[in-house]
Amino acid sequence: FPEDGQLLVTFDVAPVFASEQQRIEPAPDGSMFLRASDARTQGEKLRFEPQTYKNTVGFWTNQGDAAAWWCCFRESGWYSVALLQGCGAGQGGSKGRIAFVRDGEECSAITCVVKETGHFQNFRWVHCGYVYLDTAGDYTVTIQPSSIKQKAFGDIRAVSIIQQQKEIAEGNK
Repeated sequence: FPEDGQLLVTFDVAPVFASEQQRIEPAPDGSMFLRASDARTQGEKLRFEPQTYKNTVGFWTNQGDAAAWWCCFRESGWYSVALLQGCGAGQGGSKGRIAFVRDGEECSAITCVVKETGHFQNFRWVHCGYVYLDTAGDYTVTIQPSSIKQKAFGDIRAVSIIQQQKEIAEGNK
């Protein structure tokens, strides 16, 4: 330590605090790509794991932990939701809830089931279902386990939310 007790820390990029979470804007086609690095993690164990082979929201061993993204949806309508997820051998089958919250009120939600991929860093896209947002605007998209089958929920590297061109038929939900 320097004699004056001050330590200079240099970052490659400016740190972002949870209170400064950036709003995610849609692509021109209305799709959203939510990266693990943009998530605000809440809880005891859950965290962003920045190692290049991970780049994930992980260490999801507590059912009360959650990941959240602040998003702007430009249009109301149907959206397809998929997770880029990894899950260790024998750990699959945990269930989670993906909720879309606007002004503190849950507007839509779907259940996801984490698929075993052989290792937590073997990431695969898993389609979770469709949500309907009846109003355009800012939403918080939150993922929280509703049950953890073994020791961990799974790792989430990204969430893909794709605007659908027409109403989803009841049978396709």
